[in-house]
Amino acid sequence: MRTAPRRETQVVGALAIAAAVVAAAAFAVLVGTAASRFMGVDDAFYLGIGANIFRGHGPVTALGYFAGQHAPLWPMVITAPGAWFGVDAPGWAHLLVVISGAAVILLAAWFAWRAVRPAAAVAAAALLAFPFMIRLAGGMGLDLPAATLALAYVAIGLAAVRRGSIGLGAVAGLVFAAAFLTKEIALPFAPVPLFAALVRGLPFRGVIRATGATLLVALAATSWWFVIYAQHLGTVYRIGTPGWTLIPIGVVGLVAGVLGLVGGRWLPSPDYPAEESSRPIWRGLGWLGAAVWAVLLTVMFARTPTGLGAEFLAPGQVAHNLATYFPALGSVLAIGLVGAAYLVAERFRGSRAGHEAANTGALVGPADPHAIDDLFIATICGFPLILLVVSVGEGPRHYIAQIALLVALGACGWVRIAERFSRRDRAGYLLGIAAVAIGLALAYPTFDNLVSRRLLIRLAVLGAAFVAVVVIGIRAGAFRRMGSRRNGFVAVALSAIVGVAIVVTSVVVPLHQPSLDRTRADAVRTITTWVRANLPPGSSVVLGNVLEFEVALGLQADYALVDLRDEPAIKVRPASPLGVGTAREPAADDWVALRASPGDVTSLSGYRSTTLVSRLRELGPTVWITSELTGARQSSPIVAALTEASGVTVGARWDWKYGTSRLETTVFRINPGQLEFPGRVVVTTKGLQQIVKGLEAAGSASSSAAAALLARVEVAAGDPAAAALLDRLRRLTNP
Repeated sequence: MRTAPRRETQVVGALAIAAAVVAAAAFAVLVGTAASRFMGVDDAFYLGIGANIFRGHGPVTALGYFAGQHAPLWPMVITAPGAWFGVDAPGWAHLLVVISGAAVILLAAWFAWRAVRPAAAVAAAALLAFPFMIRLAGGMGLDLPAATLALAYVAIGLAAVRRGSIGLGAVAGLVFAAAFLTKEIALPFAPVPLFAALVRGLPFRGVIRATGATLLVALAATSWWFVIYAQHLGTVYRIGTPGWTLIPIGVVGLVAGVLGLVGGRWLPSPDYPAEESSRPIWRGLGWLGAAVWAVLLTVMFARTPTGLGAEFLAPGQVAHNLATYFPALGSVLAIGLVGAAYLVAERFRGSRAGHEAANTGALVGPADPHAIDDLFIATICGFPLILLVVSVGEGPRHYIAQIALLVALGACGWVRIAERFSRRDRAGYLLGIAAVAIGLALAYPTFDNLVSRRLLIRLAVLGAAFVAVVVIGIRAGAFRRMGSRRNGFVAVALSAIVGVAIVVTSVVVPLHQPSLDRTRADAVRTITTWVRANLPPGSSVVLGNVLEFEVALGLQADYALVDLRDEPAIKVRPASPLGVGTAREPAADDWVALRASPGDVTSLSGYRSTTLVSRLRELGPTVWITSELTGARQSSPIVAALTEASGVTVGARWDWKYGTSRLETTVFRINPGQLEFPGRVVVTTKGLQQIVKGLEAAGSASSSAAAALLARVEVAAGDPAAAALLDRLRRLTNP
C-alpha cells in the first residue's frame, strides 16, 4: 500500500480530532443541560460523608459509621465548595460528572488516534451514544470521575516511560493517587506503562526511572488514607492483612521506588534499532508480565471476601449478570469486540512488518506502531476487575475505563475493516458484511427500545442535511481543498458517524425530570418533615432499605441516625435448623425476615430476632423508618415482621405510585422493653424459591430443615404464586 502524503495524513488526523471534540462537547451540552436528577443512594452517601468531614467528624456516613468502602477524596471534592463558599453541592457534583463523561470520550479518542487516526471519531461516537454512560452522567456518582482519572493515568504513564521522564512519572503517580483515592478501579492499570515499555523495547534505564518516580509519588499521596483505614479497622486497605503490616509494605514500596529512581544511572542504556529482529527479549516479557498480572489479580479477587457473600464467577451469577446488563452494553461491545477480534486475527494472520505497513495507508495514516499494543496490554490488565464486578452482581459503572479502552481498540479495528473493504476485493467485501452483521446483532439489544418516531425523524433530517452539505461541498470544490477525494470521503464519513451519535444521544437524554425522581424527592421531603415535626432534635432514628441515605442527608446534623440493614451472605444450608445460615452463624434459628439478594442470585439477606432485639434495646425508645418497593421489586419483608411483633406500633404510613410498583414508607415506633417477635419467618417469593431449590438439591438431607421452615414460614404480601413453592417445601418433609 502506498505511503500517504504528509498533508493528506495531517488532514485525516485533524478531521478525526475535530470530530472527537465535537462528540465530547455534544455530550457535555446534551447531558449538562438536561433536567437535574434527584440524588440516588450513592449520591446521598458521598454527600453525607463530605458534610461530616467538613463538620470535623471525619470520614463517617450520615448514619454514623466509618466509611471504609472507598477513600473520601470524592466526598471532599463535591462538598468543599459548599462548605467554603456556599455552592450547591449536588449541582457542583453533577457538573464534575458531566465534565468527566466528556473527558472519558476525549481520552478514548486520544488512545485510538495514536494508533489509527480516523478511529478517534469512531471511538468518540460510540461512547457518546452509549446509553448507560449517558444515564450515569445524569447523577452525582464517582464512577465517571474515577474512570477519567484511571484513563488519564494510563495516558500520562505511557508518555512518561516513552520519554524516560522523571517529571512525567511523578505526574502519573499523582494522577494515579487521585484515581485510587476516588475509587480503586485504577489499581489493575498500575503496571500498564511498565509492560508497554517492555513491549516497545525502550531503554530500561529511562523506564525504571520514570516508574520509580510514579511509585514514590503514588505512595506518598495515598499513604494518609492507608493509615486512617488501619487506625479505624485494624487492617490494611484492600489487602486485609493486620494493620501493622502496613509498615513493611510501605518500606518495600519505598525501597523499590528509590531504587528505580536512582539505580538506573548504573544500568546500560543501549539504543535499539527500530527493526523487530533487533529487539531484545523485553517484548515477550512485557506480554508475559501483563498476562501474569491479570492472573494474579484474578486469584486475589477470587480469594478476597467482598462482604456481600458472593462466590467468584458462580455460573448462575454470571448468567444473571449477563442477562441483566448485556442489553446496556450491546452497542459498545459491537464496536469493541468486533474491532478487537479483527485486530487479533490480523496479528496472527500477518507479519509484524505487514502490521506496521498497514499504519501507512492513506485512510489509516502513519501512527505509533505500538499504540495498539498499549491498548491490548491495558485491556488484559483491566479484565480481572470485570470478573470481580460480575461475580458480586454489580453493573458496568465500575468498569467504564475498561469499556473506553476496549472501544478505542475496537474502533481501530473497524477502521482497518473499512480500509480492507475499500480495496474492493471479495475477501474485503465478505469481511465488511460479516463485521456489520455481527455488530448489528450485538448492538440490537441496546437500541431496540430507543427506536421511535422522534429518532427516525431526527435521523432523516440529519441525512437530508448531509446530502445538502455534500452537494454544496462538491460544487464549491471543498473536497479538492482538503487534499484529495479520499479526504473528502473521510470527512463525510466521520461527520456522519458523530452526527448519528449526537442524534441518538439527544433521544436518550431525558428532556424532563423523570417521574420516579419526583416521587423519590416527594418521599424524602415527606419523611424528613414528619421527623422534624414529631421527634425532638437528638432523638435516635433507625433508617433502613430504600431511601435511607437520602433521608439521612437532611437529618444527620440534628438526629442520632442508626443503620439497621439486613445481614448479607445468607446461603441455603440444609444442615441448618431453618435451611439457611451464614458462614459465621450456620446454626442460627431465629430468622424473622428473608429476601433474595438484589444483586447476587446465590445468596439471601435477612434479619435475626436476636440481633434486632439486642440492638434496639441499646438504643432505647426509637422509631424505625423503612421504605420499600412493593410488587415484583419488593425490597424486604421486614415490614411484615415488625407489624406482627409486640412492642411495635405504626406511627405513620405513606405510599406513592412508582412506575409499575409502589413506594411504601412505614414509620414504626419501637418500645424495646416489650419488643418480641412471634416466631414467624417472613420470606419473599423469590427468597422462598431460592431456598426450596437449594433444599431440593440436597434431597433427603434437607427434610428436617424443610419441616422446621414450613412450620414457621410466611410469604411476604401473601403472594399467591408462593402456593406452589409451599407445596414443594411440604413434599421435602416426607422424602
